[in-house]
Amino acid sequence: IEHDFLTGATTMDRASAPEKTFLEDAPMEVIRVDTLRIKRASGRSTDRSSKDQSLTVAQMDLILTGIQVADLGDAAPAVGLGSAQLALRGVHAHLEPFYRLELDSMVVLMPQDTAIIRGLRFKPTVTPARYHKDVDTQVELYAVEVDSMQLAGFDLAARLQRGTLMAHTLHVNGVRVDIHRDKSIAVTEREHRKPMLAETIRSLRTPLALDSVVVRGGLLRYHERTARDSDYGTLTFSDLSATVTGLRNMDVTTVALKVDGTARLWDRGHVHLTLRTAKGEGPTTLKARAVLRDLPAHTLNRMTDDLLHVRATSGRIHWVELNMSGDDQRAHGTVRMHYEDLRLQVNSTVRHSKVLSGLANLMIRSSNVPETRNYRTGSFTAERPAARSVFNYLWVGLREGMMQVILPPLVLRKLEKAKTAQHAEEH
Repeated sequence: IEHDFLTGATTMDRASAPEKTFLEDAPMEVIRVDTLRIKRASGRSTDRSSKDQSLTVAQMDLILTGIQVADLGDAAPAVGLGSAQLALRGVHAHLEPFYRLELDSMVVLMPQDTAIIRGLRFKPTVTPARYHKDVDTQVELYAVEVDSMQLAGFDLAARLQRGTLMAHTLHVNGVRVDIHRDKSIAVTEREHRKPMLAETIRSLRTPLALDSVVVRGGLLRYHERTARDSDYGTLTFSDLSATVTGLRNMDVTTVALKVDGTARLWDRGHVHLTLRTAKGEGPTTLKARAVLRDLPAHTLNRMTDDLLHVRATSGRIHWVELNMSGDDQRAHGTVRMHYEDLRLQVNSTVRHSKVLSGLANLMIRSSNVPETRNYRTGSFTAERPAARSVFNYLWVGLREGMMQVILPPLVLRKLEKAKTAQHAEEH
């Protein structure tokens, strides 16, 4: 089976068709077939308007029973099936600009209303060390592997007849995600705004009605470097479990997504995140709460931006709580912390860093214990980095709020000046 198409090409409607179609001359019930069976098929589908965007299937087996196709006039034909068994093996796809998608196998069963995918891999064809040669602005590089996915309550008839992706639950097991960002790549005007997830779902052309996505046994690693000759620093979330609800853009004016997830941070601390993001006619809104527990203070050094110029050398952070709400432009929030015996060091690149380090350790609250007289809460306003993900947005808020709790106003002002100067120099 070979299929070629052009992205964006318009299809001919009935009014402009040069002659009548078979369906227009046929009776209401056009086709009735007891059984259709295809064995050991192979094929490809190619987008001829793209440089390298194609899909190949090494083997396909298909059994359909009770097939009925009826003409509904101007609407798409109605399709009915008694049962279906579809098995695909060795699926490969090339995707722009430099990605490859592979599936070991996929099975769709009806009336069981189940679809099962095993061995999914979405990987770049360029390496993190060299992908800067293939882009002209700062973008993230993704790699995803999934052991298995199962779509329960999958409505195959809705997919065939209306193009609707409708199901009860998508179970994702054994997912591993690596995200690389090379900050040595210049930020240019070509850096596109990244829509928040609710906005993306609302704008999809494919009708979507998915009650929930359940992720178990996940691993997420975020890698970042600031210089071309340096190694990537890594932020690791393991034992990741999450439930996402509200993946629906049918029959709704507002898409409202909810995320509830837990993970371990570097196999030491624990993270719990609840997030709600909604997109209606107005701006995309965001409300989030995150709690991090049982962190050695120095582990936070790998999370902070180099522009912050502050590192923790000792101490223990029992927990940090972030509450944040806003829209896709700006958010406000608070950070509460419980920590003890904290010591800081200001980066040597900052003028008078030794003096500032000494001043910071003299003036900071080395301990911040709830229900004590000097307990402090940090309030912040965070500007969303438009080309980054919602999780980067949350991290900006968490970082700003933590500094408001830990550092005295004098040190905050000095660091803000250093941050502004470095930002101006880089841009």
